[in-house]
Amino acid sequence: MKLQGCASIKKSPAYLCAYQFTVRSLLFLSTPFFLICCSGKDPLKEMRWSRHEGVQQPTLKLDELHDLNFQVPQKIMTSKERIYFREQNYKGARVQGAYLKEVYNGKTQLDFLSAQYLDQFPESLEEDIQQLRKQQPDLIPKLLQKYPLLKNFRWNPTTEIVLIPRYGKTEAVYKIYGQDPAGVLWSYEVSKHLALMHYQKEGSSFSEAMAIVFPDSPLKSQLSEVILPNMATDGTLNSSRLALSSESSTLARSQNSVFKFPVNDTKFYQVQAFYFVLRTLDWLESHLRIRIPFRLNLITDVSFPKKANIMNYFQGTLRFGTGDGDIFANIPTDPSILGHEVGHALVDTLARLPYQSEGGSLNEAFSDFFVCAMTNNPKLGEVAYRKGPYKRAIDISLKLSERNGGLYHDSLIVSGLLWHIKQALGQEKALNLAVKILTRLTPASDFADFDQILTQIAAIELDRNDQKVLSSILVDRGWNVSTETSL
Repeated sequence: MKLQGCASIKKSPAYLCAYQFTVRSLLFLSTPFFLICCSGKDPLKEMRWSRHEGVQQPTLKLDELHDLNFQVPQKIMTSKERIYFREQNYKGARVQGAYLKEVYNGKTQLDFLSAQYLDQFPESLEEDIQQLRKQQPDLIPKLLQKYPLLKNFRWNPTTEIVLIPRYGKTEAVYKIYGQDPAGVLWSYEVSKHLALMHYQKEGSSFSEAMAIVFPDSPLKSQLSEVILPNMATDGTLNSSRLALSSESSTLARSQNSVFKFPVNDTKFYQVQAFYFVLRTLDWLESHLRIRIPFRLNLITDVSFPKKANIMNYFQGTLRFGTGDGDIFANIPTDPSILGHEVGHALVDTLARLPYQSEGGSLNEAFSDFFVCAMTNNPKLGEVAYRKGPYKRAIDISLKLSERNGGLYHDSLIVSGLLWHIKQALGQEKALNLAVKILTRLTPASDFADFDQILTQIAAIELDRNDQKVLSSILVDRGWNVSTETSL
């Protein structure tokens, strides 16, 4: 199912959202409002207790939990136990993901307790809820006017106001439910400004597909079964986050929701590339807490039937050839190359760095660093590069004074620094620094800008001991930072 026009879009809400976002709402997506990215921890508190674990009951008493706006419980009876489920609600708005589950053995003996809850409600939330409630009666008509493609859905007239605790803050939004022309149920989160923020399928389904691929590099793994979630139901390589097309004459299609092809088949390369891109997107979300806020396009077999060394990202599209067999071969089977290009999508989303000059070197450096952190391997191109054991490695000690204007040479000065920080302070701290720096870089940024922002962020995010370690690294690598005054 290729994204060719409204007729094909009607077949899938994932296409609809991709088209809606990339064509009609591109201006909005260029703003931080739509970026699900924050370094803060989820505001939901957690509690779990079991009598069988041999520990005392939680210090927070049940009556105190019940006072945190939990609703009348749903009661479930079994032959020996009573189970209570409660949802948290604030000013008539359900707190998404919040719950209190109690299991009683007999009438009064608490046997198990599990809870996720908000313990604080900022005053601004009440104001936002009031604003949403005023707009609620006219919400669906206004959305259909703003987003005409949504008219293809059959919408539930009952809309909901929910509180979404996500990545360090809690936001009040609308949640609406609609059925697409194929009968699939979807939910959409809508901001108070009537912007579509997030969507997902609801309810049970058989939309998962299975694929036979290399879960890791072919050098480190054997062909295995993997799950491809949230796939289109027509057997093509299309999901809610990624759409694949090919310049070859054949396109991979599943048989009974299974993508299985010979390793030397171009369709296998399509499936392998699709999987590696999805895996990278999963890693960005789980480790960096960033979801790229648009649906990526993936084009394989670029320049078919010619075997070309094409590996690039531009404006929401990833493009890969298979390799000429001389310099590169079997490009779609190299997770470092696929992940590097997805890294460019992340950099483009957060900073809009250019592809030339020092800004371009920064772009390459961050893309290299993130994929190397994901694979826990400083080497890139080990699978596909044919002129050596790898294309480049970022565990290198290039100093700032060794700049020569080369795009990739100079990128190693920054990626090498980030890798050194990772080795010295640990991956979590290094990734946090890298993301915080990247979100403050701009299309006009250069190495001096990077240096200044690194110093500022480190002074805030690192404790004194870590600051001393970082200062030593910066001095050793010749960065223009005053270790006495800045850190």
